[in-house]
Amino acid sequence: NHFKIPFRAIGHNLPWFQRSITSCSQAIDSTANMSSTPTWFPGCRLNYAENLLLAALPSEVAVYSFCEGQNQVFSLTYGKLREQVRAVAWALRESGVAVGDRVAGILPNGIEAVVCYLATAYIGAIWSSASPDFGVRGMIQRFSMVQPTVLFAVIRTRYRGRSFDQSDKLTELVQALEPRPRRVILVPYLEVFDDPDDSQPTNRLSHSSNAVGMRFVDENDYLNRRTEASALLEPLVQQIPRSCTLAEFLRCTPCPCEIKPLQLSFSHPLVIMFTSGTTGPPKCILHSAGGTLIKHLCEQKLHCDFRSNDCILYLTNTGWMMWNWLVSALAIGSTIVLYDGCPLDSQLWGVIDELGVTALGTSAKWLAVIEDRGIKPGQHYKLHRLRTILSTGSPLAPRSFDFVYRDVKSDLILGSISGGTDMMGCCVGCCPILPVYRGQIQCRFLGMAVESWDEKGQFCWDKSGELVITRPFPSMPIGFWKDDEGIKFRKAYFSNFPNVWAHGDFVELHSSTRGLTISGRSDTTLNPGGIRFGSAEIYSIVESLPCVADSLCVAQSNGDRTDERVILLVKLACPASTEGPLPTDVAELIRHAIRSQSTPRFLPAVMLSVPAIPYTVNGKKVELAVRRLFEGHSAQAAFAKESLSDPNVVELYVKIAQTIGDYT
Repeated sequence: NHFKIPFRAIGHNLPWFQRSITSCSQAIDSTANMSSTPTWFPGCRLNYAENLLLAALPSEVAVYSFCEGQNQVFSLTYGKLREQVRAVAWALRESGVAVGDRVAGILPNGIEAVVCYLATAYIGAIWSSASPDFGVRGMIQRFSMVQPTVLFAVIRTRYRGRSFDQSDKLTELVQALEPRPRRVILVPYLEVFDDPDDSQPTNRLSHSSNAVGMRFVDENDYLNRRTEASALLEPLVQQIPRSCTLAEFLRCTPCPCEIKPLQLSFSHPLVIMFTSGTTGPPKCILHSAGGTLIKHLCEQKLHCDFRSNDCILYLTNTGWMMWNWLVSALAIGSTIVLYDGCPLDSQLWGVIDELGVTALGTSAKWLAVIEDRGIKPGQHYKLHRLRTILSTGSPLAPRSFDFVYRDVKSDLILGSISGGTDMMGCCVGCCPILPVYRGQIQCRFLGMAVESWDEKGQFCWDKSGELVITRPFPSMPIGFWKDDEGIKFRKAYFSNFPNVWAHGDFVELHSSTRGLTISGRSDTTLNPGGIRFGSAEIYSIVESLPCVADSLCVAQSNGDRTDERVILLVKLACPASTEGPLPTDVAELIRHAIRSQSTPRFLPAVMLSVPAIPYTVNGKKVELAVRRLFEGHSAQAAFAKESLSDPNVVELYVKIAQTIGDYT
């Protein structure tokens, strides 16, 4: 019952809390085995979507949406969002979607993705999504497991100034799925952003001296344009099996205003998520509605200090867990900002200023890139409302702390947060009442019994160990999809230590600050000569050098796995890297930096120049797959190519593996 204390702090104004939390005799059975995914809040009934839709007055703005290369911002109030969600929910129900059926989306980070997600939850179906930039093979792999009853998809997308037609990919996907979706709904997207009358007067916000000429489109105008744009998709209905436009889908089944959200158990499935693929084929994870809601609110209200008048922007896509995390901020009554496109778009900081964004979420990689490009937002924008920057995806380098406080804004919380799709949130991160220490994560999160364990399974301070969680938490997965016996689930998290969650990260808890440092994945821990350290310790040194644009550090075991050597692959800043030995002066500069800033024991045995570093579509470095390749696994066995931002990089790394050879 001690879990009720922080949960009361976040749930006092939530519909489900008022109705049912007081009737729960206990939060959880304290005798339950953690690996058996114990039931939380037995007897509690709730609907995830309802808790988001009723969190603010109908007239308050719920969503802003804009995309790369456009000067328009669309908005939707909470009242209009409720109407749209109910309309899609009714159409789904009338199409035969039942409780527990799957609804999938191949949608960009825009208003329709939020509407379809919440409509799915409204009727008790299960949502699953992929970003449109995924390759068709990756989509087939994911959605073949999920078997969606209804699929929402867009036809045109834009990234880095290029438009992409998704119609052939969508046709191939639908034809490959077995069974096929009953309905494929074609959602207008860029067709809506394409302004039918660019000569109409602009509506600019006046509180920024750095106006970027954004025009704010009335929500009724937006909805009318969406209906008109659906007509442009009608010719594709003949090409794509079982498809219709969104306008036709909604027109066939007018929504009665009295449709009610379905009240379900706390542990009812909300969403099927896919891991990023950094460690191999993506895991198919099932998360609960109650666990997702309460976890996100605990993080957002207590740790991030989000409030009802906040405006929150997270640079994400619909294939990343942080998108679901962002949407949950509606339950606070906040306004969320949806941006689709390249995060390096020159208009982005101007829009942050114009909208009065209070919290900006991004990745550690993005902060490093904008610093390297010489972008100094604090010199050109007021950022007067910005009080929080969140970073995740990989460890935040110490130099990025310097950059943010020097070149962005000095009086904000820079929160390095870490967790994962596995827990639908974070286990460590920021706190508004604690100091920020350069290079450290501030604290362990409430409700998360995080510890650092050494090789003997003993708790340790001030040295690197395995990040474990020793007690159940509400957002634990219900399980893996189609893993009814829980065999894969237990192997993934509980094979290292009995009844203790091993998260797969390498962490050091600092006794002096009570903060912590994550130095990489524990399954990619470097251990040459018995000296264990994480790849992040190398990245923070090497990537601070002006001559280095990016790097990848992995270990390679010898034949009998009694030792391993460290391999450092470097993408040079200038001139462009080619495959081969590093220039002598660069290699010596790197060696000197590692010796002077850490220890000679961390020196790589092999250093090579490479033209590209492999990343997943979610921006995470792919270390384990490269290590497997270097240790003799085939490329097909090592890589999940459909999860890579550039699948062609696999061919390059096969050649690099041949160059490096075995470690004997």
